Amino acid sequence: MENKYVNNVFESMHPLSVFVYFMAVCVITMFSIHPMIMVISFMSGIAVNMLQRGVRSALITLAAAVPLILLLTLTNPVFVHSGRDVLFFLLGIPVTLQALLYGLNMGVMIAAVIIHFRNYSFGMSMGKTMFLIGRILPSTALLISVTVKNIEQFGRRYLEISDAQKALGYFSEEKKSKNLIKRLKVFFVLVSCALEDSVECAVSMRAKGYGTGRRKSSLRHRFTSGDTVFVTSIAVFAGATLVLMGKGYGDFDFYPVADKILFGVPDTVMYAAFFMLTFLPVVRSLREGLRWKYLMSKI
Repeated sequence: MENKYVNNVFESMHPLSVFVYFMAVCVITMFSIHPMIMVISFMSGIAVNMLQRGVRSALITLAAAVPLILLLTLTNPVFVHSGRDVLFFLLGIPVTLQALLYGLNMGVMIAAVIIHFRNYSFGMSMGKTMFLIGRILPSTALLISVTVKNIEQFGRRYLEISDAQKALGYFSEEKKSKNLIKRLKVFFVLVSCALEDSVECAVSMRAKGYGTGRRKSSLRHRFTSGDTVFVTSIAVFAGATLVLMGKGYGDFDFYPVADKILFGVPDTVMYAAFFMLTFLPVVRSLREGLRWKYLMSKI
């Protein structure tokens, strides 16, 4: 039943559109401290995760985020003792309401950013990342590609070296302490092999003239009218949010007394603009779903 809720809206989008969306959302989230911005960012992260991976994945992501938020909420008063309202003393340390609220706010912010980066990894495959940065930064693209390939190769080659050493009687089942030292030596052999492969790859790519000419990708991504509308919407909503934040409507102080969350016209416009920015993939998915149902009804 879960699969019918899964709709990776980023699959059909240009990689540049996906990158601009997550960059705008993460930058505003990381450089803001307003609780409403944090809550909207966190909620949108869960919603987009549900859109991409389904309800089960969203619930797992939420369950993993809650302990992180609680940890930062409870540990912040241990290091920060500012705030007017002292709730109680813990081993002589004053625990203030403002410190708890600040820790909660920071916990939501960090959890939201982690969720957005997780969603980015689902929406941007390695091929799309290479397509996006390959022409601009060919050396960086090659480094990322080789690193990703070596992660899987590392584990496989470690098992091969370890099995070969076991077959030669290099490991002893009776002496665990010596086996640990020998396994470290196996690891050093693995690192040496990886460095040797890296040098060979670098020499080979230089001999082939990699990076000297214009790099072409086997993937083809067209920047469609839908991408234009999506990126334009990002620019409008992100611009409105940043302008209002620059005018001071995004400021929020927790010490010595936490400010009240205001709902004046400029504040509400800022909340609404950021809400629309973060929920753009959901709106796009709903629009495509309604369009699909409309077209099916005409058949």
